[in-house]
Amino acid sequence: MRHRTQTVFLDLETLPALDWTDGDKARAARKAVPGNYTKPDSIEKWIAENADDVWRRTAIDPTRGRILAIGLAVDDGPVATHYNEGGTLEGERTLLEALLPHIGDNVSTTWVGHNAMAFDFKWVKRRSAKHGLYDLSGAFHVAKPWESHLVDTLAVWNAPDRTGAGSMDALCEFFNISRADNPITGAEVFDRWAAGDHEAIIAHLVDDVARLRDVYRIMQRCGWCS
Repeated sequence: MRHRTQTVFLDLETLPALDWTDGDKARAARKAVPGNYTKPDSIEKWIAENADDVWRRTAIDPTRGRILAIGLAVDDGPVATHYNEGGTLEGERTLLEALLPHIGDNVSTTWVGHNAMAFDFKWVKRRSAKHGLYDLSGAFHVAKPWESHLVDTLAVWNAPDRTGAGSMDALCEFFNISRADNPITGAEVFDRWAAGDHEAIIAHLVDDVARLRDVYRIMQRCGWCS
């Protein structure tokens, strides 16, 4: 089989820990109570008011949340989306299996994401390991991010120190890239999913991947990445 070299642009959307009970949420919130709360009544009030927010934040924790959707584009090809409508573990595994054709001995893939070292790549690495997809998990592990087949456009943007801010919206505004086709923000994903508005989430994902590719191409022209 002929060896191929490709660049895959990747973006994920995630959900909080759907298997948590109200008791789980309350226990997690109790651990998160600020230290300046000392009175029992105040502590219990804080837990009651913040348990849902603490739970929702598990959507950024790959040890607790689940992958809802994966968007990817190979080189200059169309954006493909894979969607776990039920938010199930079985559906999550199916999403991850969609990445398997892009690893292995016959393909060299450069993976590109935004804030991906802290989010997308970490989620694929850890959730793949959970599902026993060890080769896929290994493909997203790297000891030296600056010598890697994993490219984080946020790190490229902030080079040479590779730390600092720079949302995709901010980069698109800076480079005059329109985001008019993006109907929602990432913060809205869970509520849209809960409301059954799956089309809006998919449209958001498609635009995120397309704009990621636009930003990366500009960075390439600047000589910031290969």
